[in-house]
Amino acid sequence: MLLSTAIDLGTTIPGARCVISYCHCALGYAIRAVGKEPEAESALQTIIAEWPWLSRQFYFCGEVEYSAEQVISILFSEVEHGERTMQSLVDWVRSVEPPGPTPVTKDNTVEVKGQARGELFELEEVTGDV
Repeated sequence: MLLSTAIDLGTTIPGARCVISYCHCALGYAIRAVGKEPEAESALQTIIAEWPWLSRQFYFCGEVEYSAEQVISILFSEVEHGERTMQSLVDWVRSVEPPGPTPVTKDNTVEVKGQARGELFELEEVTGDV
């Protein structure tokens, strides 16, 4: 699940925000939305394992470089102080997160021909009704 989607979903779950240091913000909403309950000692590791890109560095507030996780914490603090909306935080996350997997639709499915016993597959695009 994309982090932006998880944060958005997590805000709708009663009691989703937990009191663990790293989970006391939007990331707490997100980790609960994907069904995980991190331990206090490993909260950040659990979050980074789910969304590894959070450790990437971004320029934020001018020339200061922060990890995405740090920026989200800063933005959430602004949400709590009424200086920003949760939707603007989610929008920022959406603007920097890597794209998720492409959903499978009838327009982008392929039919597999052949066997998997070390042989190459022949992929054929499926068009029309299957």
